[in-house]
Amino acid sequence: MLRFIELSRARFLLEDFDLALETEKTFIEPDFADIFDKKAIVLRCVLDRAFFSNVREMLPGEKEISRFLGEGPFPLLDNLINVVFDTMDVTLVIYGKTVEFPSFVAESPDIKIFASGSVTDGGDSSVRMKIFLSSRFTEGLPEAVRELLKEEAGGWHSYSISFEGGKNRPSFKLESDRFNIEFKRIEVR
Repeated sequence: MLRFIELSRARFLLEDFDLALETEKTFIEPDFADIFDKKAIVLRCVLDRAFFSNVREMLPGEKEISRFLGEGPFPLLDNLINVVFDTMDVTLVIYGKTVEFPSFVAESPDIKIFASGSVTDGGDSSVRMKIFLSSRFTEGLPEAVRELLKEEAGGWHSYSISFEGGKNRPSFKLESDRFNIEFKRIEVR
């Protein structure tokens, strides 16, 4: 029986984007206990020293991931692009054409991300996320950006956001600490 997989210097390509997730070490532990009852495979993945990178070679003058995320009007984007997470720990539940991630945690000294949600092969998704930023990380941000963040214990600041939508959903919802937006699908005849 397969107990775990260990990969050194792994690179995971994100199919729909020009991005890759690279790690120094990756551990994948499969759990087949629900394979017959729920027709699901559970994978616990722990990634050490994880960071995002480009899939294709950069053009002269291009920054790492700015092609994907765009250039930011303030240093927040540049700082987020260059984060190396000490660890990422995610549980994936794979069944049919759906991948659920009931638990996703990514941690670096200045950023912590906690998320959960699901993604389908048909493009539907639902994600809830809370991002914590250290006071050192937020110091250089403009006041207008810092005002969007909620103060937390220990000098941390947070921002919660969730979205759900897709081709098979009647609307796209985006909710955060500061706003709620819903775009409803309309039919034109």
